[in-house]
Amino acid sequence: MVIGALLTMTFLFLYTIVRTPAQNLAFSCVISVCLNIYYGTLYAYTPEVLPSAHRGTGNAITVGCNRIMGIVAALIGTYADLSSSVPIYVCAAAFGVLALFSFLFPFEPRGKTST
Repeated sequence: MVIGALLTMTFLFLYTIVRTPAQNLAFSCVISVCLNIYYGTLYAYTPEVLPSAHRGTGNAITVGCNRIMGIVAALIGTYADLSSSVPIYVCAAAFGVLALFSFLFPFEPRGKTST
């Protein structure tokens, strides 16, 4: 998750230098791939790290927060000033914070008791 979040953050910061449609397409594709690295790991890792009795609830909270923030992102994109790069910087910084939190998660849940 850390790698996906850091790569997404990096390419979002670099996205602000895009000047041509080809660059826009390339950066959008790379950001999408990096973002899916993060999401794929998040949805595979989250249920594994939680105790068995709470896996369904924890996964539902994760998915719910993701969907709510997707709505918030769409609202920000709708009402933001398109001539400014501030929303991209805010999103990139948010992925930096996600990388920090992801780094603090336990590395390997195997062999631990799920009490």
